[in-house]
Amino acid sequence: ELLGRLFQTLTKWILGLTLPLATVTIVFAKPLMRIFGPDFEPGWIVLVIGTLGQLVNCGTGSVGYLLMMSGNQKRLIRVQAAMTGVTLLLNVVLIPKWGITGAALSSAITNAASNVWYLRELRRALRMSPYNRSYLRLLPGAVACIAVALVLRSTMGWVRPEWSLVVLSGVVSYAALLSVALAMGLNDDDRVIARAVLARFRK
Repeated sequence: ELLGRLFQTLTKWILGLTLPLATVTIVFAKPLMRIFGPDFEPGWIVLVIGTLGQLVNCGTGSVGYLLMMSGNQKRLIRVQAAMTGVTLLLNVVLIPKWGITGAALSSAITNAASNVWYLRELRRALRMSPYNRSYLRLLPGAVACIAVALVLRSTMGWVRPEWSLVVLSGVVSYAALLSVALAMGLNDDDRVIARAVLARFRK
């Protein structure tokens, strides 16, 4: 029961604290790619696809590690073996058609599908899920975070250099999410994690 509660709380905050970064990366994908030069700008879609794939990874938590550490490594290996075949198939189909975008899409699909499958195996093996009602408290903060990034992009596109607007958007997005989340209130498990994090920083 304790492991399950810890899994839920950590996954919720890993997802929550990743949302502002993912939002800013997606909203400002073109400016981020232009940092490396104008020739890199067309690759913005690759950045967006990769970010979405990693967001699914964060949203399912450490399911693969939990399977491995709980003696269910055979389930883990079975998923990995199957998804290796899926990756090869997707690469053969998508890369000739869409090039690097196809490669990114193949990787994101495989990553997302693997984590969802791990989650299913974890539920079967340990009767555990990372999700509970407390996730609903993150929803207003996530909406605020997305709104802040979109408003800053539409109203402050004149700011130069562009990377400074990206940094500003990241800071304000994190502030918006955390402010709303704290206003919504923390449950007992959230407070335990918060105290542990603060204790680490104080050291």
